Amino acid sequence: MTKEKVKCVKKIPGIIKYKDMPNLNYPKSMHFCPGIDYEITDRKQIGNHYHFEIWNGHDYIASYTVGKADWDQNTIKLC
Repeated sequence: MTKEKVKCVKKIPGIIKYKDMPNLNYPKSMHFCPGIDYEITDRKQIGNHYHFEIWNGHDYIASYTVGKADWDQNTIKLC
């Protein structure tokens, strides 16, 4: 599992999909907010999008899809 810590500098639109939660297991629009540190894992580029998971330090939260250009231009890699 490849981990990255990033911080958003601008609001980034994305799609969230919860795993193992049948009542929430459908794609929903969301945004990554500026000034928050995110720990992501297994970021993969598929077409013009990145797909990855977010964890809160030890527990899985959800899977995300964001536009590659939005992510590349509006995040800072912390480690």
